[in-house]
Amino acid sequence: MCESNTALQDYIKNINTEQPNKLKIVHLNTQSLRDTAHQSEFIDTFSNCGIDIIVTSETWFKNTDLALLLPGYKTFNVNRSDKQGGGVAVFVKSTYVVKVLSTSNGESAKPDYIVLDILVGPNKILFSAMYRKPKGGFVSNFIDDFYKFSPGYKYSFLVGDLNAGFGRGGDDALVVPEMLNLCNLQAVPHQATYHTSTCNSILDVISSNCPEQLLTYGQTPAAGFSAHDCIFAIFDLSVPSHVKQKITFRNFKRICVESLLVDVEQAPWSQVYKESSIDNKVNEFNMILEGLMDRHAPEQNKIMKENYAPWMSKDSRSLWNAVRSLNIGKTTSPISDLTVNVNKLNEHYASVSTVRSEAIINETILNYERKGKPANIEKFYFKYVLPQDIIKAILSVKSNSIGTDGVSIKFVVLCLPALLPVLDHLFNFSLQHGIFPSKWKDANITPIPKLKNPVQCKDYRPLRRSFSFIPPNIRKSIVNALVMPHFDYPSVLFTDISDVNELKLQRLQNACVRFVTGVSTCEHISPSYIQLDLLKLRERRILAVALMTFRIINSRKPDYLYKKYTSTSSVNVCTTRSSKCKLQIPNHRTEKFHRSFLVQSSKIWNELQLYQHVGKSIHSVKCVVLNYLRTSKNL
Repeated sequence: MCESNTALQDYIKNINTEQPNKLKIVHLNTQSLRDTAHQSEFIDTFSNCGIDIIVTSETWFKNTDLALLLPGYKTFNVNRSDKQGGGVAVFVKSTYVVKVLSTSNGESAKPDYIVLDILVGPNKILFSAMYRKPKGGFVSNFIDDFYKFSPGYKYSFLVGDLNAGFGRGGDDALVVPEMLNLCNLQAVPHQATYHTSTCNSILDVISSNCPEQLLTYGQTPAAGFSAHDCIFAIFDLSVPSHVKQKITFRNFKRICVESLLVDVEQAPWSQVYKESSIDNKVNEFNMILEGLMDRHAPEQNKIMKENYAPWMSKDSRSLWNAVRSLNIGKTTSPISDLTVNVNKLNEHYASVSTVRSEAIINETILNYERKGKPANIEKFYFKYVLPQDIIKAILSVKSNSIGTDGVSIKFVVLCLPALLPVLDHLFNFSLQHGIFPSKWKDANITPIPKLKNPVQCKDYRPLRRSFSFIPPNIRKSIVNALVMPHFDYPSVLFTDISDVNELKLQRLQNACVRFVTGVSTCEHISPSYIQLDLLKLRERRILAVALMTFRIINSRKPDYLYKKYTSTSSVNVCTTRSSKCKLQIPNHRTEKFHRSFLVQSSKIWNELQLYQHVGKSIHSVKCVVLNYLRTSKNL
């Protein structure tokens, strides 16, 4: 992080300590969050920073871009649809209930704005964010929308880069005050927020209809983002105090398996056998199993700490945040609150797969009756489920997701030797009677919005709360397309990377491999690399350095790099056939120089005997290097 943004991060932390449990609003013109450097700095500065509402102007996002995920916040943004630039985004604390009331249409000639309904503790506020380009018109579009909603709210806010030009003269200095006056809003009296060598002007504004509630305000330079200051204001509106996340879990690692198996064998499974219906059998089965879990792995409550792990540095956090911004891995921001009733959503999902028309049902049955029974066809019978079939099926389950019955696959695997006869009875009873247990039809469903601002049941897509619905080959393609390029692009510069930082990067790649294969963190990861035919980061770096060295020597370009290499024939009195093409390893005394690109690339050139392939295609050389890496453990 650059020095200016480190100062900004400290400033944001100080804001959060002022006036606890009061509404804090921050605005910053970022001038392109599409820029990866700006995006990384923004995430590192504002992640879980405690500010209630963060507004950014000139995000420069396009409608095809993925929404920026800021840990601890929900994201709401409006993008330009016809030209580059502009755009506004609002990041609201994830604990607040937010509803989108209105947005602009994305035309570059008009202001970009979004109007939100935000429930902040006991206060329901009308919050608007806007970016208005210099000398931009059409503010009446925003005023009309604001008028439509403002009568229903006691507190209203408008925040953004309005290019107000206060104190600069001109039309802008008249248009913005008139707009604020019409909306019954008053700007916080910040000093000049935009600074260049020729002018200082107030372009960025935080305004409200409750100036009497203003407690304090301020601003600080944000040179790492733009020539605009980062401005803030704190209002005397109570907000909920921070509640630490509490999780409930069962610890299966400390179970005494021998004692567990004894209890499973002595459990009253006869009650399962006595029941006459499959649903009652499954209910009894779950009750007994839940009792065993409560005895051997009782539920525990844990308050989650906000502190990062000791090995998680600022650089590694930035890298993780960049990966999450690509929607890879688990997101730290929850899905936006539902805008529809949960019961209606369930009814909608159920109705999609249900035929309610009697005419269609009768016509379908009649159609099959007309076809008649095919001749010489054998009747279909379910095969009797054998114990080995049950063992194979249960051990093949890779997901650790827990269903509505609360039974973990980890616990079932531990109990399997003693539980096998009961499972055998349940499965075969279900098949013999042609009835599938109702309890096993239930699933936890997460509604995923199809649209940016969903308003109807059909705007949500149902997904089971498990990543297993994505085929492994698709997950591998996602990682190769969106994550691995971030490792490979700068890899030739990492020849001198420290062992500590290399381990951090390798852990990140391991997380990607676990995402693809579904392997848990307690299992060895090396077999997964072999299964995916994937090189680890050190091997990928050797490949990249070898290919770049070959290109430099083979083409003698770029000249400034080619001249740094020296052939051994130029220093040896007696030359050999091979020495004419080998490279001289520069003399060095320090570990830093030993890890430099020049030394490492020369060693790789000689070790892999790349001099024998001068004049050949880069593809053939790549095959040689890959074959070497797959057959050698170490260089």
